[in-house]
Amino acid sequence: MKYAVFTDKYPNNSWVKASNDSIYNIAMKTANLEVLSYCVQKFTGEVRKNSLLLYHDVFTMDGEKFTIDMFHSKYKDDFLAEVRDKDNQIIVLSDALKLAEPYVVTNFTKYDEFIRLAAPRDKAVSALQNMIRSDIDLKNWAAVQKTIETYSAYFGSKNKKFNDLVMFVSSQNQQPQAQP
Repeated sequence: MKYAVFTDKYPNNSWVKASNDSIYNIAMKTANLEVLSYCVQKFTGEVRKNSLLLYHDVFTMDGEKFTIDMFHSKYKDDFLAEVRDKDNQIIVLSDALKLAEPYVVTNFTKYDEFIRLAAPRDKAVSALQNMIRSDIDLKNWAAVQKTIETYSAYFGSKNKKFNDLVMFVSSQNQQPQAQP
């Protein structure tokens, strides 16, 4: 990243502030981990805080305990207390769901709570996929679509796996149904 090289090489240059502003804007627009990491390491105040929060969101997108623990072992800032609490809640709920096992309707409340809390993370997509798996197997695309729509606001457009699932289901809804 040329702006960072410039800033690091010429820290007293009058253009450093503009360069740093550009680095921060690139980080916020692209959500690139390398650029965000630079912002977290080099900047202070609100810029660092915003960079670290976005860095967290991108870095922990998989929702895995290992990744979440790795992030929080490195960053212990006080303002992350609520984020850490939410992440710990996600880990506990994820463990309780046993996502490797098939979905059981009696676990709906646990799945619902987990998806709403963990979205837009990949683990939330996995939970959603478990919920709709039987409807997909039965090609009940209307039910699949309805379930996805229930949770779409929690995912927004931030998760590629969720977006791919939406596109797939949408394509299935547009296909003509086979005649018996």
